[in-house]
Amino acid sequence: MNLSFSKILGPRTRLVALMLATITPSARGGDICVAERLAAASGWHLNWVVQLPFDTDRTRLESLSISDSLVVATTGDGRVHAYHEGSAPLAGTLSWSQRIGHATDPGLPADIGPSLVLATRGGNVYGFDRASGDRLWADRLGRMPIAPAVEGDNWVYVPYGPLRILRITAYPTGRPLSMIRAASQTTDDAAAIEAAKLGRSRAALEEVQPLLIEAGTSRAKAIHRLAPFSVGWIGEDGMLVTLNDLDNGWRRHELRLGSQASGDLVHRDGAIWMALSSGDLIRVDSDPSAGLTVGWRVALPKLPSGALMIDGDTLLVSLGTWGIEARSATTGDLLWSRDQPAQLLAAGGGTAWCFDPVGRLVLIDLADGRSLATLQPGRFQMPITNTVTDRLYLATHNGVVASLAPTAITAEEVPAPQQPEPAAVVDNIDPQPDDDDPFKAPADQDDPFATPPSEMDAPRSEDPSSEPASDDPFGPASSEDDPFTSLPRSHRSPA
Repeated sequence: MNLSFSKILGPRTRLVALMLATITPSARGGDICVAERLAAASGWHLNWVVQLPFDTDRTRLESLSISDSLVVATTGDGRVHAYHEGSAPLAGTLSWSQRIGHATDPGLPADIGPSLVLATRGGNVYGFDRASGDRLWADRLGRMPIAPAVEGDNWVYVPYGPLRILRITAYPTGRPLSMIRAASQTTDDAAAIEAAKLGRSRAALEEVQPLLIEAGTSRAKAIHRLAPFSVGWIGEDGMLVTLNDLDNGWRRHELRLGSQASGDLVHRDGAIWMALSSGDLIRVDSDPSAGLTVGWRVALPKLPSGALMIDGDTLLVSLGTWGIEARSATTGDLLWSRDQPAQLLAAGGGTAWCFDPVGRLVLIDLADGRSLATLQPGRFQMPITNTVTDRLYLATHNGVVASLAPTAITAEEVPAPQQPEPAAVVDNIDPQPDDDDPFKAPADQDDPFATPPSEMDAPRSEDPSSEPASDDPFGPASSEDDPFTSLPRSHRSPA
């Protein structure tokens, strides 16, 4: 406590301030208790609870981006924090944390791609290695994008303006070494490994300068990664556009729907579902070569609101204050409806979570739409919508995040370490030491200065990056010939 401020406070006021300072950290323990109570009452399993590493008195949690193996949080102090998700024991542990821009700059949710994590803040797009968190590049756009950037294989797509989408290369200097090593561990194709080393992806062979793509006749609110080589967006005029990077060239397909989407679309295995502002629910089948076709289209009784949720063959759509409808994702047939208004949050394991109008968590049975539990979320009042996985994420504005799953996660099976077999005792095999050598160890003692056989027999590393660049074992390695340490493009700032 500041001394001058302490003199102003009376002894009783100072005591109260000291008690509050002591109680504040234990509030997180209260959040943990709430999360455990929610899991126990609902039958779901609490995977982890974390407190994001930022000053809760100065900033707040802005957004949470979700994937099957990584969760990325952006905070108001200009940072991104990546946490492991999936199997124990890494689930819920901090993978990496990086700073982007300044606290006063506006930011957008991060995109978790196959190889990169893209963060947008203050008119700049930052590319981080998804596994290590290393900053690979930063692109100065000159203006704030209207939606988050999205990785699509070798490219990054940014909604740059009302009618434009900016395409930039994801790897301006070739793929980083961590990705090359990962590729060499997952494939036996020598040509593919060599191409990764040389950066000879399609993005490297084509023109890598930024390219402006016509978004259509209206603004694209968001870009979606539909497949490893396909991205799509829907404009405000109801035009659905997909851009596909095929082996024989680029293919662009368009389908006019007649009305803009009321929320984000959901996709799975080449099928796209979206609710339109006209009150229709539609499924579109996407073939990168053949194009877009309407699978089915049905009229909803009321206007849709919020995001769609899908679990198995059950497609959920919120009708705002009029309740929820469940339809078959395959045929569009009505399965059931309920008249209780709710905001959909997550779906998985045959159940779905939503917020009711008074801020309570409601668990719904997807078989018939009945309520299984109605629970008080405590301070977890920040809605986190998850359309990617079957997890429920609860968050507070001061950075406490909890992950719940319909089934318990278990540690991956790790083979038990094998105990080394005891060495056989053989007499009269080793030669007797030379009595004239005063420095040779006696025969019944081990030489403490001898090189262990395991080190003598171990093969030398073939990775040139692991060898020292000079005779000085403690000196820094030279990076003159390393193609990954410099960025030739003028508009990219070095990492």
